[in-house]
Amino acid sequence: MLLVTVGDHAMDQLAGAGLATPPALVPLVWRDILHEGPVPAGLDLAALSRLRAGWIAAASGLPEARTAAGFAARDQALATAAGAGAVLAFDHNLVNQLQLAQLLDWFAVRPGAGPLSLVLLPSFAAAGPAELAAAFAARAPVGPELLEVGAAAWAAFRAPDPTALEAVLPACAALLPPMAAALLRHLEQFPAAGDGLARSERQALATMAAAPGRQATLTELMHAQSEAEPLPFLGDTWLMTHLARLGGGQAPLVSAAGQGGPWMLTTAGAEVLAGRADRAELVAIDHWLGGVHLRGRPAWRWDRDGGRLVAT
Repeated sequence: MLLVTVGDHAMDQLAGAGLATPPALVPLVWRDILHEGPVPAGLDLAALSRLRAGWIAAASGLPEARTAAGFAARDQALATAAGAGAVLAFDHNLVNQLQLAQLLDWFAVRPGAGPLSLVLLPSFAAAGPAELAAAFAARAPVGPELLEVGAAAWAAFRAPDPTALEAVLPACAALLPPMAAALLRHLEQFPAAGDGLARSERQALATMAAAPGRQATLTELMHAQSEAEPLPFLGDTWLMTHLARLGGGQAPLVSAAGQGGPWMLTTAGAEVLAGRADRAELVAIDHWLGGVHLRGRPAWRWDRDGGRLVAT
């Protein structure tokens, strides 16, 4: 039986607690940062893995062949061992819940797979061995309803129209509340009405604005992101990707003193942060959120006050 979780650190914690014990449980780390880059509909797991590997390699500077080989080995391990069933162990943050949705979708169309069970806990990082053991003891079987909700969430995440995510939120909230919260957090990454900023971008600009000289190191920006998020999920590589986007165009919102920063808020950035200018007008938008390719003037904005998407 497989034990699937996110990240080597989480697997090490489970092993340290005596919960990842081959051959009874075969460990499999499900690696992907699905909240960043393209995750379009219409691709099976193999094709999507090839796309993801290429994008992650290009965005992070990793060798593409090695990245692709890692995805292929992951997918093969899932296909080989899934017949014996799996324990899916994930915490509540955005990274984990998107991976869980992908796995629930995969198992939903494979009735011959073995029994599934689900371990959910708020945070691996905050959990000690006793808490991990208690979560495993309380793990719940995954039945058809849960598979259906996970598959619906995965399809909505990959849809080219993000309002599909809003439509699936009530079902997720009823059966998988952490997934509903994660999808709502994902929606907050859409350009906001008024300033055009994603929530993570706004948090980064606010950190610079509050710092001496309106500049902050990557370490300071990462700490501020973690402080601002009940369930932190953004790694330093991907925060750097956000900063690089904000630093482009004819009127960059941030500038860097060197390749690794520190990062400084520009006059244009201060205007956007104050709501007197629009990020989408000053710095061209061209990136993916799940199945939505945002380009130029965004077709949807996140209404921060109403907590919903609005068409533009």
